[in-house]
Amino acid sequence: MKNAILLAAVCLLSACGQNNEEQVTEQPADTTAATVHHTNTTHCYLHTEGTKNQDSTFLQLSITDNIVRGTLSHLPYEKDRSTGELHGTKNGEIINATWVYMQEGMQDSMAVSFKLGASGIAQKQASVDASTGRMYLADTGKYSIEYVEMTCR
Repeated sequence: MKNAILLAAVCLLSACGQNNEEQVTEQPADTTAATVHHTNTTHCYLHTEGTKNQDSTFLQLSITDNIVRGTLSHLPYEKDRSTGELHGTKNGEIINATWVYMQEGMQDSMAVSFKLGASGIAQKQASVDASTGRMYLADTGKYSIEYVEMTCR
């Protein structure tokens, strides 16, 4: 009988020893980690001037957090147009960007600055360097070119 009990104990021990796999339970990813939300907005604006408001400038801005991308098209009546892309940053209500555009088949670029307002946006007036003929943004320039917001197409 001792042999039978000893044999049963050995069988039990050997059966238990065969299943020594470690069970691993996968833990789900931490759902409390911070989620980054990006704000992305697109706005379109129009500025007209001339005796019959026949000169138009269209501005489209896509703003993601503080990164600004867009297009600016200056379309004077019966004159050469300037159309190109904007790349810049937004700090508070001020947007500073570089406008890379085509005019008369030539590519050029210039710094531009805008100030966001309640019902539109205003562009900082550029100055002309008398020695080079190039436009630049003077520190004393005013945000005097007013655009009204319009529906983007």
